[in-house]
Amino acid sequence: MSETTDFLAELAEVLSAQVAEGSPVTLVDVDKRSEGNSWETYLVTASWDGGDRTASFAVKREPVSGIVGSYDVAREVALLRATEGLGLPVPGVAAHRAGEPGNRGFFVMERLAGVVPMPHNVTKMIANADDRSALGRRVAREMATLHAAEPTSLNLTELEPAPAPADTGRAENDQWRQTYDDVASIRIPILDLALAWLDHRADRVSGRVSLVHNDFRVGNLVVNPGDGALVGVLDWETAHFSDPV
Repeated sequence: MSETTDFLAELAEVLSAQVAEGSPVTLVDVDKRSEGNSWETYLVTASWDGGDRTASFAVKREPVSGIVGSYDVAREVALLRATEGLGLPVPGVAAHRAGEPGNRGFFVMERLAGVVPMPHNVTKMIANADDRSALGRRVAREMATLHAAEPTSLNLTELEPAPAPADTGRAENDQWRQTYDDVASIRIPILDLALAWLDHRADRVSGRVSLVHNDFRVGNLVVNPGDGALVGVLDWETAHFSDPV
């Protein structure tokens, strides 16, 4: 069997154990998505109880390689559950299996009904300017809810501990400098200048620390195709504790 076939068989087993209460699960539709630079994404429809019950899910699988250093199923599941507890519109987690050597982990979410506009087509997908404005205001409210939560109340032990408020600027700068140094075989002068500029201003922080999504934007939002209303916020893999301002 191919590696993908093995994975889908494992996925069916996990859904049987964690969703279908032991009833054998059949994957009646599988769509491996090609977009994105992060987790492998599958849209699947599962059937069990002799076909009497079906459900559609979105599955995120650890990639062979990706744009962030590591992909941690337990971390992502914890983030989704914590933010769901805050009332943010995020997909519920239905099942998951942690990765192990030679076997990439994955988690299964409810499949949200809607579309994901991208920066280049948002004005076409949400044609009404008032609807786009309403989406922007809703995003701001959801970010405010996220940033108002006390870090310790979230019990996110899977994340790095929250830094001291005065250290957030330095921590962010150091992280991005290390990321740049790791991949830049040829230096890019404008980025060197930008990092130096930020280093000199690392102490200019708000004095607050919260959970930040780190990529809360069009492209990571599921919206209603009719009026652009926010349905869900996706892609929490780079979320961390930092200055929300």
